[in-house]
Order: sequence, then structure tokens, then C-alpha cells
Amino acid sequence: MNFMPSPMNLKPETRLALDEIRRSTEPTPVYGLAPDRALELFRQLTEPMFEGAALPKAVLMQLRWYVSELSRLFRTRYGYALSFQLELSLRKSRDYGVEPNTLQFVMVEVWRGVGASSSPSASTGAGTEEGQVKSQEPKGRSQSGEQTDLKPDNGEQRAETQNEQVKSQSAKGKSQSQERT
Repeated sequence: MNFMPSPMNLKPETRLALDEIRRSTEPTPVYGLAPDRALELFRQLTEPMFEGAALPKAVLMQLRWYVSELSRLFRTRYGYALSFQLELSLRKSRDYGVEPNTLQFVMVEVWRGVGASSSPSASTGAGTEEGQVKSQEPKGRSQSGEQTDLKPDNGEQRAETQNEQVKSQSAKGKSQSQERT
């Protein structure tokens, strides 16, 4: 079975956001965050939109599922890979029956709230200031019960740490393969 969702007519704002994501070379501020922290941030961005929309519960559940998928994608990818996966996610959710304009609106708002301010080509910040996340910074509780600040970390530090981890893993793999021979 070949699963490739059919193409989708994208709104100009969605095309522009996907182009910005595609051109970006830096990860978004949520890149590398823990899954629960990233999901909390994304829910704080989107729940106010859903609360006053008077949508049926089934549609709300689909949109919340879509937001959790957006959270996973923004947390694990950036650049061209993120853009490609976002487009597939839009198509897949549309094929599940969610209204395409709503999906595109949610995706663009999430990009504006989380990623557009960190993009070097953030020409459509739509009210965001350079280098700032649009929403309020989420607060949460740590496992010990104390109040924690869920501000996203610096993307450069995460990228450097990830590069170091990859280098150390590849060095371990080389040494293990030499031991086998």
C-alpha cells in the first residue's frame, strides 16, 4: 500500500511560513526540549484559539492531536526536513477529515509563536519582536513540586551538544567495529 496523501492547496500565509522554515538554518527555540515541556508550550499557544471557537468535541480532539504532532515535529526537526514533515502532516490531517484552512491557520500561528522570531528571515513576524516568542512563557511544576520556568534553551547550545554526541557515538562505533575485526 502506497501512502502518499494527495497535494493540498495552500494559503499564501502557509506557503510563506513553509518557505521560511525551509530556508532556516537554525533550529527553533523548542528544538530539543523535553516532549512534555514542548507540548505544554504548544498547548498554551493554541488552547486560547480553541476555547472560543465553539467546535464539536471530536474536532477539538483532532486539533489537539494535530498540535501534539506539531510539537513533536518542531521539537525534533528544523529546516527542510521540518517543512517537508509539516506539509505531510497537513495532508494527513486533512485526509482524516479536519478542515484544511483550520489546520493551516493553526500551523502558521504556531510557527509565528514559536519559530518565526528565531528565523533569520523572519519577515512576517506578525507582531512579534526580533528574538522573542509571541506567547507568554509557560510555567510548570518540576517533579519535586517547585515552580519551573519553561523557557526554550538557546538553539546553538543544543546544536553544539547534539553534534558532540553524534561525534562521540560515531567514535564509539568505529572503535567497536575495529575491535570486532
